[in-house]
Amino acid sequence: MITLKYRKRKRYLNLLLAILWILILSFRLIQRRQIETLDFWIGGFALFFLIYFIYLSKKPLLSLSKLHITRHRLFGKTVIPLNELTELEINAKGDYVLKSNTGKEISFKPVYLDQKSLKTFKAYISDLSSGRDTQRP
Repeated sequence: MITLKYRKRKRYLNLLLAILWILILSFRLIQRRQIETLDFWIGGFALFFLIYFIYLSKKPLLSLSKLHITRHRLFGKTVIPLNELTELEINAKGDYVLKSNTGKEISFKPVYLDQKSLKTFKAYISDLSSGRDTQRP
């Protein structure tokens, strides 16, 4: 199973936003010394970005195997078996779109992928299209 990870810049941007919201909340609490409704919203934003950072660090964007391609999302995942894969296209925005004959579709932006993972994906797709064995170390 080959896993393709998110780019570090995307992950650490979410961590930076979480820290920023935590700092804003801290300054508000130090200045006012009482909790208001807005403070709960700020705390919620901080918690959301922190959880999203952890999710992006733990879960891969794509998982590639000899039998299927899996796109992981925050809630659920999309799986396309390789025998159902019919089309790979790059749309006008530069996104990769994998389509199956059952109507399933996986799309992702290559800018979200780590450079090493993007090279691995391109090699996997070229192996797939040439009909060679897709097993990689």
